[in-house]
Formats: sequence, structure tokens, C-alpha cells
Amino acid sequence: MPRVIRRINIDCNAYFMEVTRAYKFRIYPDDKRQNEIDERLVLAKEFYNLLLERTIKSHKEGTGISMAALNRFAKQIEKDRRYLKLYSQTRC
Repeated sequence: MPRVIRRINIDCNAYFMEVTRAYKFRIYPDDKRQNEIDERLVLAKEFYNLLLERTIKSHKEGTGISMAALNRFAKQIEKDRRYLKLYSQTRC
């Protein structure tokens, strides 16, 4: 009697579970550092709102706005020295 060989297709990825770890950090800044954090958050909010306002304005005009145009507008905004305090690794 011939041997019957059964092949079972097993997804190799089923054996490897992806583990995601989350870390929570709590900081306790002194008053000086807390003021710096608050100031930078307010500046980031203002910067974002200016970009959003520009985007909404262009969409209402029916023209839309490209990423390059937004980057040029952001560089104009950054001429205001206050916004240079904002640090970004993705600054153009």
C-alpha cells in the first residue's frame, strides 16, 4: 500500500507574534521648565492654526494648496522669531 503524504500549508507568520510595548513616563518639571513647556505648546498651537487657516481659505476659494506652498508659507511664518523656539526634526 503506497504511503500518502499530506502537506499542510501553515502560514509562517502565525508563529511569530508581534509584541508592542508601551512605556509611560511622568515628568515633574519645576516652575521654570513648566512655563517653557506651556509656551512651546501655545506656539505650536498658533503655528498649526495659521497653517490650518491658510488651508481652509484656499479650499474656500476653490484652489486647494500644495504641500510645497504650505512649506513656503510656513517659512514665511517662521520669520517671526517667536516660532524659532519650536523644534522639529522635519523642518524643511
